Amino acid sequence: MVNKKTNKGFTIIELVITLGVFAIVGTLITGLVVMASNFTKEQNIISSTMREINDSKEIIINKFSEYDTDLYQVVLEENKVTTLDEDLLLEFNEGTLNSGSKITILEYIVNIKFEKLSESKLIKCTFVLHDDQEFSFLINRRSE
Repeated sequence: MVNKKTNKGFTIIELVITLGVFAIVGTLITGLVVMASNFTKEQNIISSTMREINDSKEIIINKFSEYDTDLYQVVLEENKVTTLDEDLLLEFNEGTLNSGSKITILEYIVNIKFEKLSESKLIKCTFVLHDDQEFSFLINRRSE
């Protein structure tokens, strides 16, 4: 009779190598998941910042167009706009944009500055963002 040797199991070396390969693959997948998560978080912040900028810009432009007649002369301060008879048009204070009838809470805009450009009808509005970047736009008043 012939003795047949049958191998029905794995050797310890084969198990150690398999576990090592799984550990390397697991580490790579974990790194990719963390990178994707950080990228998504950054993109959400950028998206929220842009939405906040656009919403605030729309509020400011609408308020200026509402008071853009010869009846109203605006008075600009650092982060406040009023009319000559002290009616509040816009004010930025501690993370909120007050447009008279509406208060908007801003998370990513840390300051809003208004500035009249020389002797023109242009008003420069500057948003200072949470990462110290600045975003500016001009408002052209029809009357002044």
